[in-house]
Amino acid sequence: MKGTPARVLDSFLTNRILNAFPSRVFGRVTIVNLAKWALELAVYFHVYVSVLKVMLIPVQHLQMVMFMTIILLRMIPTLTRILLALFHWYKLMKMMITMTALIIQTTNLMIPMLNIIPGMIIRMKRNLKMRMKPRHQMTNQKLQAALLRNNMDLKLLV
Repeated sequence: MKGTPARVLDSFLTNRILNAFPSRVFGRVTIVNLAKWALELAVYFHVYVSVLKVMLIPVQHLQMVMFMTIILLRMIPTLTRILLALFHWYKLMKMMITMTALIIQTTNLMIPMLNIIPGMIIRMKRNLKMRMKPRHQMTNQKLQAALLRNNMDLKLLV
């Protein structure tokens, strides 16, 4: 960073504020990114606390205040990212819960229908067996009985 401290601070703050807006794309919300942002926040916070300890000794207060402001502003985008990620995950989890509930409801509706299936299979098998057999299949005994009856009828007619 080159230029006068005021200009540097101004451009730095402008960039930080621009980055803090949710409209900016922060990259994919993954566990790795969330961990990175949390680590970044922890580092900033550690530096902030360290500087606060040093600030007890009165040294160039204006520079300290500027430094503290910069660190705080550096924390904003990271905090925003984490909050956005958590909100995104909350929405995702809500959607997942809704989908699971829908699946459970659908399954509960389907279970009574599943009870019908074995009966349907048995009926289909029976129908298939009936189709496989010739319709008018007569056993030898039935055929002989029918022939005898026909003969008897013929004898009666004669």
